[in-house]
Amino acid sequence: MEQDYFNLCNRQFDAAFDKIEGLARYPWVGSKFADSDCRPLILGDSHYATDGKDFSQEALEEFKDKDSTRGVINCVIKDKCKGEKTWNMYEGLLKTFIEVSPNNVKDFCSKVAFYNFIQRVMESPDEIPTDEDKREGWGCLAGVMKVLKPTSVLIVGVRNDGGSDSINENSVKLEDFKDDKDNKINACCPRIGNIIMCNNIIPLTLIKHTSQGYSPDLWREYLEKRDPQMMAYLSK
Repeated sequence: MEQDYFNLCNRQFDAAFDKIEGLARYPWVGSKFADSDCRPLILGDSHYATDGKDFSQEALEEFKDKDSTRGVINCVIKDKCKGEKTWNMYEGLLKTFIEVSPNNVKDFCSKVAFYNFIQRVMESPDEIPTDEDKREGWGCLAGVMKVLKPTSVLIVGVRNDGGSDSINENSVKLEDFKDDKDNKINACCPRIGNIIMCNNIIPLTLIKHTSQGYSPDLWREYLEKRDPQMMAYLSK
């Protein structure tokens, strides 16, 4: 994996990540994340072992590298520093929070922690995570939260809400998890709740997947109301 911008990534938690059952790849942890009062944890959906539309054994092998998610974020930063387009999902995500420029992208990535919710690599663009994939994802989220102690959790995509009860088996509690039906955007209801951990209330928000049919401005406006601390921190 390319490591041009790994100076923006903090590796101090890797030994603790190794102890999380089912966690296949290390999260990207921004260099400013641990020392901040605001610690946003953002989750994508899945990694795909494809070359265009077709399965790629080479890509599957690459995702066996525990640094591979970090390699993806490194490539996103590299693309934007060169003024090039990157993957649609990250284009939409970045535009939700910042005016995209090389310095802003590097600053954003230094402030957040990021990994993908589904741990099993999908072998085609049409493959759908199983119920067991989702349950494993919620269990891994609990483990990652115990290590990183985030103040906000944002998940890209609403399809993985099933199996959320498994997070409660890991010394954290998910409360009031529901569709925010009063705030449908792009034909998608956000899914919201609170995660209780160590007597702290951590807002959890699932938004529409940021790759297609996604309006960054509308979702930014929603998140500014839903999680003002996170948005003020990431947007400055």
